[in-house]
Amino acid sequence: MILYLLAEKDMFVNEISEALNTPQSTISRHLGVLRQRSMVSTERRGTAVLYSLPDDRIIDVLDLMHAILNDQIQAEAAIIKSIQ
Repeated sequence: MILYLLAEKDMFVNEISEALNTPQSTISRHLGVLRQRSMVSTERRGTAVLYSLPDDRIIDVLDLMHAILNDQIQAEAAIIKSIQ
């Protein structure tokens, strides 16, 4: 969800925290992981850090992953339904 928010606009940790109704410490931990993996970019603004997506294709990949997982779940549900 963080990545989808950042696809809309660059945001500070407190903005992301508020938008997702999640503690700021949790958002900071997640952003740290995303930053280590180069999935978010940062820009220091005084004492705050502005987060952004370095490449919009990240959202394309997320959408594709969601579609694949959805197809797998539907296929498994169809198998279970045919057994019952």
